Amino acid sequence: MSLWFETIRIENGSPLNLEFHQARINRTLREHFLQDEFSVSEFIHKHIRPTKGTHRLRIDYDGKPTDFRTEPYKPRPLTSLKVLIDNSINYTYKNTDRTHLEHLRGQKGDCDDILIVKNNMVTDLSYANIVLVRDHIYHTPSTPLLRGTMIDKLIKNQIVVQANITLRSLSLYQGWIPVNALLGFDPLQIRPIQTICL
Repeated sequence: MSLWFETIRIENGSPLNLEFHQARINRTLREHFLQDEFSVSEFIHKHIRPTKGTHRLRIDYDGKPTDFRTEPYKPRPLTSLKVLIDNSINYTYKNTDRTHLEHLRGQKGDCDDILIVKNNMVTDLSYANIVLVRDHIYHTPSTPLLRGTMIDKLIKNQIVVQANITLRSLSLYQGWIPVNALLGFDPLQIRPIQTICL
């Protein structure tokens, strides 16, 4: 079983944000002292991929790709979050072992997903980063469990600003937007802050 994976959005045959996926793969391998960096672009273009519609491509890898699969992408409903506190969770790398995250997600109750708070700092949802909106300014926590490729792009393009966001300061925001490589970033899809349940 591979240690890590990437999920990439394929839009009408074109993989999106490969620069940021490549950077995360390289960083993961480098920080685990693996030198077999591979070109995700070359890997994708060697394999058949759908040419119409939106698809989810998952690539499992360790020093090199070990498996991949493509499926039509259908986003899950995501309109409410349950706050869960966990001071021990660690998900610095996009690891294939998501046991801890899935255990937490099992506690979401009637909400669509969870918002994890670690050491009083807001981090991530179970499968996405979060952007919080205040007075038309977009903030994302400076303490994510996993820095997503879409968040990296938004920060680099100065669309989103990192901020220290505590559990208490959530009430200062008007709304929130889930962000990941597949969901993208849609500023028109702001969920009211009241849909985050403490």
